[in-house]
Amino acid sequence: MKKKLLLIAFFALFCLQGFAQATAYPVPDLSLCANSGVFDLTVQNPIALGNQSPTGYTVTYYHTEANAQAGTNAIANPVAYYATTNDELFLKVTNNTTGDFDITSFNVSWTTIFTPWANVTVCQSYELPTISWPAITFYTGPNATGTVVPGGTVITSTQTIYGVQTGICSNEWPFTITVAGSLPDVNFDPISVCDADFDGYAVFYLEEQLNYIWSSYPGYPDINIQLFETQADAENDVNQIWDYVYTNTTPNQQTIYVRVTAQDCVSIKPLLLIAEPCVTDNTIAGVIRYDGDDNGCTDADVAASNITVYYTNNNNYYFTTTDANGAYSFLNVPDGDITVYAYTSYPFTTTVAPQSYSFTFPGNEDDVNFCLTEQQTTIDASVYTYAYTSFVPGFTATYVIAVQNTGSAAIPTGNVTLSFDADNLTYTYSNYAATLSGNQLSFAYNNLLPFQTQYIYVNFTVATTAVLGDLLAFEATVSPLDDENPDNNTCTATTTVVSSFDPNDITVREGEFITEEQADDYLHYTIRFQNMGTANATFVRIETLLNENLDFDTFQPMGGSHNFVTNRVGTSLEFFFDDINLAFEDADEPASHGFVNFKIKPKATVALGDEMTAQANIYFDFNPLVATNTAITTVQNVASVKNINANSFVLYPNPASGRVVLQMQNAVNATVTITDVLGKTVQTSAINGAQANLDVSALKTGVYLVTVNANGSNTTKKLVIK
Repeated sequence: MKKKLLLIAFFALFCLQGFAQATAYPVPDLSLCANSGVFDLTVQNPIALGNQSPTGYTVTYYHTEANAQAGTNAIANPVAYYATTNDELFLKVTNNTTGDFDITSFNVSWTTIFTPWANVTVCQSYELPTISWPAITFYTGPNATGTVVPGGTVITSTQTIYGVQTGICSNEWPFTITVAGSLPDVNFDPISVCDADFDGYAVFYLEEQLNYIWSSYPGYPDINIQLFETQADAENDVNQIWDYVYTNTTPNQQTIYVRVTAQDCVSIKPLLLIAEPCVTDNTIAGVIRYDGDDNGCTDADVAASNITVYYTNNNNYYFTTTDANGAYSFLNVPDGDITVYAYTSYPFTTTVAPQSYSFTFPGNEDDVNFCLTEQQTTIDASVYTYAYTSFVPGFTATYVIAVQNTGSAAIPTGNVTLSFDADNLTYTYSNYAATLSGNQLSFAYNNLLPFQTQYIYVNFTVATTAVLGDLLAFEATVSPLDDENPDNNTCTATTTVVSSFDPNDITVREGEFITEEQADDYLHYTIRFQNMGTANATFVRIETLLNENLDFDTFQPMGGSHNFVTNRVGTSLEFFFDDINLAFEDADEPASHGFVNFKIKPKATVALGDEMTAQANIYFDFNPLVATNTAITTVQNVASVKNINANSFVLYPNPASGRVVLQMQNAVNATVTITDVLGKTVQTSAINGAQANLDVSALKTGVYLVTVNANGSNTTKKLVIK
């Protein structure tokens, strides 16, 4: 009898547990003081359950109470929930046996940590900004004392203001506003430039001087600098000098005028330009090697190619890069004090020894060698691609894959693949052995040394049915063993089908438009040239000017078809292929081509509507220049793209399985819909920018339609899932 009573009690307790009403106990709000709002919502689970068993009840989270009631659209990843700024969320406790549930709500909020700004100096007044998020209050005294100074208040006398951030994040900082009443009395040093042909005239890169002038007015946040040829023009603010690559108009010496404006304060100062003879017999030369075995650099060590070397003289900078043998040289070095530097931009950390050399010329210095040593062993291969020739329907075109060792250890072997548009391109041959499978080529590379680049030239026949203006998509992937930096293992790019063959041109891989986010990264330029004369070219010289919206300090040469050196003075770039002996077209068409690649970032200050233009002049020996086209890249709001059409995007690989890249000709905000042949929608997603990766691994084998819709305009392409 006692056993029966115990059994009955057990079942009664079990039933009470299984059929008890669910209760969602109140939970506290969650808050963060951080630069992003990522929350682990599951910390609320034990509070919400209270004395209820976590095995008998389930806790889920929702954005709306209606979704919580219906049990739909639960937050998928509550352990890493990203809040906007202040979200109300709904917590649901459900009895796993009966389905009975209860709902409660709580708020999640976060506030960014405000970054204080530096002291400012103004001429007459300063308007205190209004900062609404995070909430900032300004006081005349420390520790939130004194008088509150509202945002928008105009400060007309020098004083210290205290910014106070309250709430989740608390902080206080002082900053001083100096009202000077007038601009400082500044005198500028003369600018001397070499007059190579002794005619009294030289080219002055005035844009470089703007930084020097600006640095003469420290603390002024909003000064405007203008240059004029006469003092009268400067006083009347007319006929401003806009061409900062300026040739003096009077021989030997010329005075121009600097007008500096800050609010209503104006200062006009002379700036002397001096063109002085500078041809010398002075030279600097050396070799840079990589000490991979930590026993000092010797002739047996790896030659470090594409390393930037520069020297300074009287605030002028002269740049070049090492060739494939690690060698570099400077000719016609001016007399005076010279300091020579070398630096690398590779991902792994290196030490350059010595840090610099200092000489006083005239003279010749032919053993100015540098030794690079590693801080750690790194395996890192990167890949980039570009079109070597134009892609014209019915003709052969060449595409290049560049595999670069950007690590500190030799890579004995590896593979690289290239996916291409098989509907418009037929593979013919390449300089590396290739394996072709569908629309993908595979290559093996061997013994890739640090700092070395291997080039794979791939030749295609362009279909006669290729449509002018269509984008041909390429994706290259490099696969070394144990690579430590997979971010640079894939390169996706497009090239445009054109109607005529122009072998001398400049292109930018990123295209005509980039977003503000893309403007933080590099632009990749290729200058192509071909000797279409009647004799071999002994040397080729390419001149180009860096656009004012480009950050000159980020310039990096990336390689070329032949050995070359790069000289940069101010915004002027010169690529010099000496002793190239470039064949002429009629004698050897394939050998008559050449190219050079470089990359450079836009300035951090570029904004919507800003343009980066690039144009080059190519000289074959002493013949007249061959001018290229102008490549223009514009920072564009993705929402400003009005229409899309069949040529606006490409899908690759196609056929596909697993992943598909959708690449737009221009950056857009758009929706992407995939439907089957019966018209049923099987997948939707969004694209914000110029490229999206679509996960199609869940789609069954068959034919689908991919539709891109932006601003009421849409276009559709076929996608085959294999």
